[in-house]
Amino acid sequence: MKTYNVLIIDDKEPILRHAKDAIQPELTLEGEKYVIDVSTLHVAVGGDDNNESFFIEEETFQKLGELSNKSFDIIFLDFGFVKPNCDILQILRTKFGDYFGISELEGYVFNPRNLVEQGIKVLNRKHNKNVYANFVENFVNHKKNIIIYTYISSDWSKYVQNTTLRENITKRTFPKARKIDLLDTRSELFDNSKFDYIKEKSPKYYDYLITKFLENIIHLEIAKESIEKAKYIKVKKTTNVLAFLIVFGALIGATTEFFGQLIFKAFADDQFIIAISLILFTIIGIITSGRLLIYLLEKKLSDLLKNE
Repeated sequence: MKTYNVLIIDDKEPILRHAKDAIQPELTLEGEKYVIDVSTLHVAVGGDDNNESFFIEEETFQKLGELSNKSFDIIFLDFGFVKPNCDILQILRTKFGDYFGISELEGYVFNPRNLVEQGIKVLNRKHNKNVYANFVENFVNHKKNIIIYTYISSDWSKYVQNTTLRENITKRTFPKARKIDLLDTRSELFDNSKFDYIKEKSPKYYDYLITKFLENIIHLEIAKESIEKAKYIKVKKTTNVLAFLIVFGALIGATTEFFGQLIFKAFADDQFIIAISLILFTIIGIITSGRLLIYLLEKKLSDLLKNE
């Protein structure tokens, strides 16, 4: 049994609650059971009463520090974190007009880079060294896959559609990640504007859809890992068989060469009985070694195929 650790980070608590409850806790592949351990982090964004200044609440970093006491097999991150029940888009339009990009979102819409940079400052200043070290090792230096998922509504699409910029921000934030994928959930789940009306009429349905979507990705990643593991085992076993053949063949060759020198010396010294005895002994040895080699080879190949 193997535990597959998942971390989901979002600013919408309903999605996180649904993910905790709905994602299948176990998966069995090729006889091996995986326990899917889902951890969630709610990014709480606050602001002043006039909605002129915004910040990520310190409790978010405290929870992130606690969660970082273990490594994760995959991390899911929403790209944009905003204060709830606040029309950030209207605030930005009032401040910048109708033309602005991701750089103007700084201080209004927070992203994974802000989470990491501010997390480093808070945890390094207010927590013990172990918490900070775990945060850096298991989160900032996460070495496996990261999935960035975002629902970009039609109102926001003209301002934040630049996927290359989002990807670059994420890569700089998590420099050691094995792979970073960006998912546009509006495109993946609603075919852009074609089925947008479903989310607008039933917001809770999106929570269900995104949870099942993430669950399918988790199952796919586990399957990939299982396949890679099987390939590694197969290559390792095949390599062992080849190594055995090489070593065994080298031993037979060295032994034959040794007896060949003795036979040649016996003939040179006119010791014909000894020479003939050595020839017979060598022939018997080669035949016996050949049969032993065939037996051992069949056994190793049988073991190899048995574990396919």
